[in-house]
Amino acid sequence: RHGDEACRACTKRDDMQAAARDLVEIMMKNNETSPYWSKIAVVPFSGDVRPPSSLFDAAADPAAPASREFEVTTGSGRKRKTTTYTYSKTPCMAERSGNDKYTDAAPGASKYMMPVYTQNGACTISSTATILPLTIEKSTVLAKINGLTTGGGTAGHLGTAWSYYMLSPEWSSSLPASSQPSAYGTAKLKKTAILMTDGEYNQEYDANGIDTSDSNGGSSANSATSAQQAVKLCADMKMRGIDVYTVGFDLPNTAAANTLASCASNPSMSYTVATGEQLRAAFRDIAIRTTELHLAK
Repeated sequence: RHGDEACRACTKRDDMQAAARDLVEIMMKNNETSPYWSKIAVVPFSGDVRPPSSLFDAAADPAAPASREFEVTTGSGRKRKTTTYTYSKTPCMAERSGNDKYTDAAPGASKYMMPVYTQNGACTISSTATILPLTIEKSTVLAKINGLTTGGGTAGHLGTAWSYYMLSPEWSSSLPASSQPSAYGTAKLKKTAILMTDGEYNQEYDANGIDTSDSNGGSSANSATSAQQAVKLCADMKMRGIDVYTVGFDLPNTAAANTLASCASNPSMSYTVATGEQLRAAFRDIAIRTTELHLAK
């Protein structure tokens, strides 16, 4: 059974990569010959997100310690036992708290993100799945997509947040010059976020950057589920004029589909598909609709 599940995960990953490649090929086809071109960022997410080191340094709370210790006492009397658990800072990010938790405000005092802390100091997501900021280079985008692997939970609100940041001019000072987003309202410019998942948004972190499902994890830092946080982030994106498309692939339940439908800019921009071919068709449709908007302008 375990082998069957692993094989199924690989097949779904292949389908997702093929669909993403189709989208890239369509949207970036005329980058070198047309006055209308596309820049694309890739934000892989699982139980967490992993920015490049320079972006992590810009976004992470500088006051976050290298490790955290928790003492847990069990039993009573002669059987009473105290165990100390050490959690180490990882190169991955948890959510942002505070007044700007659902906005695209640049990182800074009271606006930093909390790093993720784990007992082994390792991220859920691999070192090859760092965020790729906006680039005009098609080969770079395709290489990132082709190198992605599967595994871990679904902290979808983190993927949503970082998709927003990669499109936001507020984050320009934290990004390389070639990856800096243009200002909102720039003439003949369209900003589009495409959110795709095959799972329910169901993993969030506490105020210490620890997964709330961990035995030493506390309650959600923002007193909200991953799905609730994602929907609020999407609302702010849409308020900024970003078109939000969502794609649910072989989703586990209606709750997952409802989250994506709530995030999309309108019902026609939310796709729920069951097969690899349907997924490719959805991504092609999004690419064509987005490209037609460029051509129409």
